[in-house]
Amino acid sequence: MFTSLKFRMNAGFMSIIFVSVLLVGLAASMYSAKESLRNFESHARRQMSTLAAMTEFFYDEVRNDIDQLAGSPVLGGVDPDMRRYALSGKGSEPPFSGSEGAEREIYELFEHYAMYHPGTLRVCMATEDAGYVQWPEADVAEDFDPRTQRWYAKGMRAAGRVVEMEPYLELSTGEIVVRLVRSFKNMDGASHGVVAIDISMRRLAILLSRKVIGESGRVMMIHTSGIALTDLAFPESDLKNVSELGIEGFERMFGPNALFSATIDGETHILSSVRSDATGWIFAAVAREKDVLSATRAIQKMLLLISIGVGLVSVILIIVFSSVLTEIVRTQEAHIRESEMRHRIIFEKSPLGMIRFSDDGEIMDCNDKFVELMGSTREKLMGFNTARRSSPEMREKIRVALEGEPSVYENEYTSVNGGRTLYLRVVFNPIEPGKNPTGVIATLEDITEAKKAEAALRESEMRHRVIFEKSPLGLARFDREGVITDCNQRYMEIMGATRETLIGFDALRRSTPEMCERIGAALAGEPSVYEGEFTSVTGGRTFFMRAAFNPLESGRRSSGVIATVEDITERKMIEREVRANLEELERFSRLVVGREERMIQLKREVNDFLVARGDAPKYKIVE
Repeated sequence: MFTSLKFRMNAGFMSIIFVSVLLVGLAASMYSAKESLRNFESHARRQMSTLAAMTEFFYDEVRNDIDQLAGSPVLGGVDPDMRRYALSGKGSEPPFSGSEGAEREIYELFEHYAMYHPGTLRVCMATEDAGYVQWPEADVAEDFDPRTQRWYAKGMRAAGRVVEMEPYLELSTGEIVVRLVRSFKNMDGASHGVVAIDISMRRLAILLSRKVIGESGRVMMIHTSGIALTDLAFPESDLKNVSELGIEGFERMFGPNALFSATIDGETHILSSVRSDATGWIFAAVAREKDVLSATRAIQKMLLLISIGVGLVSVILIIVFSSVLTEIVRTQEAHIRESEMRHRIIFEKSPLGMIRFSDDGEIMDCNDKFVELMGSTREKLMGFNTARRSSPEMREKIRVALEGEPSVYENEYTSVNGGRTLYLRVVFNPIEPGKNPTGVIATLEDITEAKKAEAALRESEMRHRVIFEKSPLGLARFDREGVITDCNQRYMEIMGATRETLIGFDALRRSTPEMCERIGAALAGEPSVYEGEFTSVTGGRTFFMRAAFNPLESGRRSSGVIATVEDITERKMIEREVRANLEELERFSRLVVGREERMIQLKREVNDFLVARGDAPKYKIVE
């Protein structure tokens, strides 16, 4: 029986199937374990990166805020009479809100800031001469000298940079607090003190509580100083050093991105961490290894049943199909993420303001350039319904776009949120043209400077036009072909022609040869002058003319010529009369001079005759 061919064949096939199923099961088990770890790492890293980005954004907002406070003239012009506990020798004094002068202004500035920035626990400032103001009002210890505080010393050393203190637990409020500090300068530009903002990490803790990593996963925030700030699953570990939490190999969490296993309370856990250098926080996802690999065990059982039920071929086909399908999906997801990233970069980095409206006109997204143009903040702009709360003309343009048709707004506009007035050109493009209603993408361009340039150009053109029209000389403009394109009233009078006759006249080809030569020289880029008698072709008037032809572009073939024409007929007539008078005077002079010479000669002959007779000369002749 055991040696029969049928048995051997069945045994062989069974062995092959068994070995194949075993190998496939082991391979699938190893693969699924790696995939589980990879999926855990990928999911945890995405979640942690998101939290890191949100924290960085939150810190950047606070840094920008404290920079604005430090640059405020209210702090720069600190009153020397500000209260100084270290010098007064007494603690609690009247409330800052009831004081006068700089103290009250600073307190109101801090109060206004805190009103619009939820999560702000405290805002305070200290000067180099021990002055101190804080919001909210609280009792201050007797002889309190802020200059002895670590935050004051650290802020002064930072010399204008925003720095943060280590997080701590405020026992009176139960808040987890991080203090950011920055030095500020007085009106003379010298370092004068430090301003500080205490922020609550409670909002981040709430966000962490919503992050679920597997069945037993939890999220931890660890400061680079080693403080475990937030561990919602085990709140008793708050503000403990990570070295006290019993995590073997915890040092690896301080790397840029770490994935490792560690024993916690006698049980193996998987940890994946992301480090944010911008904030000094490490975000770590922690889950029990058995929970991470629980899917692997289920897959092992499922593969065993499938292998027994359908055999080796079905298992291979399923594995191949799954691998191919997974690769296709991953490739498509990568393409989609890449496309989304490209479009997001274009949206955020565009030199134009960009907005995305919902189909009822509410702002759903905008870039930094739009925030700048409106002179507002992103918080005020997001959710603002422009279709209902903007100017009438702007509302009309948005309504057209929301109904599926493109529209353009170009006019002066005053921002409702920021109060800034500027000339805008806004192009509204429906996301789904022809659909009503539809979302809208709008691009905004600040054309204020262009409008100013247009106005200046119009004013300049008007001034030149007045000079052109009122000139006592005849003025005419020729195009590059020598055709008259414009002329003033005096030019028409000199030529004895009407504007209709002159405009369009081809002076380069239909004027006198000498005039054509002068116009041609000017069109070639060289100034020329014509002076002489001229008969107007268009008016028939003959007169003496002096014409100066100046090219619009000297030194090369010009795009046109400006001619200055003067009627010098009267001057020429006067010159002729003067020349005639001079000739007559010259003839008279010649006659007079000839008569005098004959008289002198006659006197000389009489004197010679008298001398010959022995008499004295009668005439005295001056040589």
